[in-house]
Amino acid sequence: MKKAAWCLVMILLLGTLKINAQNDFTLHGKLSGLKNGMKVLLLYEIGNKRVLDSVATKNGEFNFKGSLTVSQPVKASLQLKSLYQDTHVSYLERLLKRDEQDLFLEKGAINLQGDSLINTAIIHGGKTQEEFLELQRLKKAETDQMRTLQQEMIPVLIETQGLGIDTNQIVQSISLKMQPLVAAIRDKEEHFIRAYPDSYVSLDLMEQRSNLMRPGVFEPLLNRLSPRMKNSRLGKELTNKLLLVKRTAPGVKMINFTLPGIDGKIVSLDKYKGKYILIDFWASWCMPCLQENPNLQRVHQQFKNKNFELISVSLDTDKKNWLTAVEAYRMVWLQLSDLRGWNNKAAQEYAINEIPQNFLINPQGIIIAKNLFSQDLIKKLEELLP
Repeated sequence: MKKAAWCLVMILLLGTLKINAQNDFTLHGKLSGLKNGMKVLLLYEIGNKRVLDSVATKNGEFNFKGSLTVSQPVKASLQLKSLYQDTHVSYLERLLKRDEQDLFLEKGAINLQGDSLINTAIIHGGKTQEEFLELQRLKKAETDQMRTLQQEMIPVLIETQGLGIDTNQIVQSISLKMQPLVAAIRDKEEHFIRAYPDSYVSLDLMEQRSNLMRPGVFEPLLNRLSPRMKNSRLGKELTNKLLLVKRTAPGVKMINFTLPGIDGKIVSLDKYKGKYILIDFWASWCMPCLQENPNLQRVHQQFKNKNFELISVSLDTDKKNWLTAVEAYRMVWLQLSDLRGWNNKAAQEYAINEIPQNFLINPQGIIIAKNLFSQDLIKKLEELLP
């Protein structure tokens, strides 16, 4: 009896070892311009567990090895540890020095090769990584142009920090240049999803899109995914998120909320029923939000006396950061926040997973548009409030 039990334990143990071995991966990198002793970080999540591994470079090379505890590919981030991780410098400086690239970990060998930068290196690996590489090739022209524009804007913002100089025109000019690039990237990603319905890369793209979801566009794309992708854990989560977002889709009645203003007094959304309302979700640490701010200033100035109310809801957790940004970026309209970050009461009600986002509400309290930015927002308001 004991012998039989021992044999059963060994069989189960060997089976577990075999499963783990099937998900082993290696990652070898070679960057010709890297100095010895530089730190390379590999970050990824499995379930609720966050994994952070690091190695030092030698002769321009580095190696990672690991074992995934899940059967599907796992998206990861490879980063060169530098000023980007230095919390003693500003967020903008860290953003300027950032050197990282996403990849998909899966069973087998993964190889990276390039010059001195991770973000321009080519990474080959398993089936999913090769599909991801195809997506990168597809939108390379636009992403390169976006990176160039960001590199132009960030130094200007760094140089003018704390000087009281209005940088809104610079930010708005670059944001306008980015708009067609963002639209082109979105179109190419949609093309990829339709061409690769059984790819984990397509599933990942759908997760990204779920944060700024337009149900009329999102649902048909979700339905294009293969049964295997739709029935995955993430696929089911996306289906549930779609149902939640439909609660705040255009045509649905607004959901009331109450939040404190800068002075601490509680403000109810219902108070402004009878006006056109734009609810803007943002945060002081959100660069795209700050890029959109010049447009919000124009909206406030142009429509403030036309039965219109602009309400910004911050997802900050630090009151000082919130108030500093409000003052620095001249956000003179109604500002609300409970300083609970993503757990903000209004953000929860409106299914906010990414910012900036906004909702346009008519005087009857019906949501009539969602996530209108820049000229699209101005054009819509000019139609409603001539």
